[in-house]
Amino acid sequence: MSEAERLKAVFDKLRRSDTQQDWIRNECLANDNKYAKTDYTKEFVLFEAEDDEIEIIMLEGLPLNHVALYNIFIRDLDTKKVRFPFNTGDSVLRDSLSPETYTDYKFTKLYKIPSLNRETIKPCKEFKNKYAYNLTKMQRWGTASRSCIVAIPDSATLPKTDSYQDQRRKTDDSLFVPLKELEQGEKAQDKRFLEAMKFEKENHVIIDSEKCKLYSLKAGVTYVGNCSQKIHGKHLLEANSTFAMSRSQAIASATKNRDAIDETFVIQKELLTITSKINLGGSARDGFQVRDLSDMDFTEENYLPGHAIPYSAKSFCLADNSPDRDLSFWRHNFAYPCGRAKARLFLEFGLMQTSVNAQNYLVAFNKPKRGLGSGFRSKIEITRFILRDIGDSFWHNKYVETILGKESGCYPQFKDEENDNKLGHTLMHSSSEIFPAPLMLRFGSAVVINGHGFGGCLEKRRGWSKSHVLELGQTIIDGFVSYLREVGLLDQILENNGSGFKSKKTKEHSIEDILYTGHLFKYAGSGIAYTNTNIEEYSKNEDWASLEAFQTVRKVINLNKNKIKTDDDIVKALTAEEVCICFALENSLFDSTKKHATLKRYLDKKVRLPDVVNYPKD
Repeated sequence: MSEAERLKAVFDKLRRSDTQQDWIRNECLANDNKYAKTDYTKEFVLFEAEDDEIEIIMLEGLPLNHVALYNIFIRDLDTKKVRFPFNTGDSVLRDSLSPETYTDYKFTKLYKIPSLNRETIKPCKEFKNKYAYNLTKMQRWGTASRSCIVAIPDSATLPKTDSYQDQRRKTDDSLFVPLKELEQGEKAQDKRFLEAMKFEKENHVIIDSEKCKLYSLKAGVTYVGNCSQKIHGKHLLEANSTFAMSRSQAIASATKNRDAIDETFVIQKELLTITSKINLGGSARDGFQVRDLSDMDFTEENYLPGHAIPYSAKSFCLADNSPDRDLSFWRHNFAYPCGRAKARLFLEFGLMQTSVNAQNYLVAFNKPKRGLGSGFRSKIEITRFILRDIGDSFWHNKYVETILGKESGCYPQFKDEENDNKLGHTLMHSSSEIFPAPLMLRFGSAVVINGHGFGGCLEKRRGWSKSHVLELGQTIIDGFVSYLREVGLLDQILENNGSGFKSKKTKEHSIEDILYTGHLFKYAGSGIAYTNTNIEEYSKNEDWASLEAFQTVRKVINLNKNKIKTDDDIVKALTAEEVCICFALENSLFDSTKKHATLKRYLDKKVRLPDVVNYPKD
């Protein structure tokens, strides 16, 4: 049996196990085999380092609110003595921050050497032991991305280790396989996530009789599954990790004075980022980032990452489930609350998700009662919708400045980024080499449905048609519009407040015209085709920039579903619908001379009503 066949056999075995409701199982295995990984307990190796150019960014209040986390990673704040984690299973020693690359950097810095010739000049063992020292290890569980779940013991003590070698090697099948994980999967001896711990309230778990708290830790890795991350520079912690921290602080500041928080809508915040310079070209830095998981309650809920939906039939659906019923379930329990969450993110914090795929969302479900058999699906309902990777978002400059205002907790963070054109992610500027500045309000409905092959996988694995996939995307847009209605903004759009439009019947476009518009305004990693001139032209045309225009475009698309033949057609159709709403909303918000009292009352509320429960059931 080849290594590839061995790996596939392990994945198939684990997928057939009785742990379909296991969050980490769905993170690791509900994926294409090239991204999949085993979901057994693994480890980080941590090494201590100290340097004046180490950068530490913390969320306000971290030392008091997350004592063990702080003590594990920050050994001395004044001297910048810290611990760095190295992922031995997914990284190669010289591709990201490791004891090897850190001591290389330290060696060249201390001896003022421009670069190392490793044949003749390299740090000796004694040098490495002096500058990357006190090796310890920490348990981890993989996810669909570079992030891992880690268990931080309340005692802030970790067991020592004496090795940090990476565990991957190239096989005869040209796969880079972590052989230790493969062997564990075959022997089925190591514990998986649900088996490794006992869950308690407030995100505490008991592991090997020790009380711990779970966090998510992201570091640069060479591989996700067997897919190289060096292509887009993701073997290093990317620059937008700084944005994720600033957005987390903005959200924390904007919500700290609320009397109550709506627990059905959750944004997971980043808590800590630590980076160091390394000798991998230019001004390269690498390190890690820790995300707060304290809003998760494993005693009451099961969690499903959005990307796992096409793979989740055994977990959430009846054996005889039809595509129509399947679509209905995921419209209610994923797409609609996703659209509402996107609207809330924009209205409350001025942030837009333009490039976020389904992997960036977690859906929380109530735990079904035992003994309900194959009919339990009707008893499963969404309880909360969770946004993660908040760094993958753009500030809407005009909204933050004119609506939220300087008194908003978001404003200082936004202003810092807006003024730094080298590292900003705003309406008009993007420092990303992959994702361009959107130039207008966008919320990425098509990216969720088409990103990482999500819609195609629903067709292949679940028997959906192109129409089913299109309807799921349209439901994201419906959720967005629904939230505008509840806030009172939909009435303003209907009245065309300040837009200068007169009430008239909107022109009915041809399906070809609609798909052309969708193509023009398509937002993709390859760049955008539209310009500010296009935005100006369309936003001043009531045939595209009104609620009536959105309704007319939807009507024409639904009457011509037979012409939606490809994944790209779905993207274009959803984009055309989305931009109609975005043009209309921006016109209503910014072209009016009136103060929007309803929106202001909404923003001034200290209490938010529960959100995801508002979607009417079939």
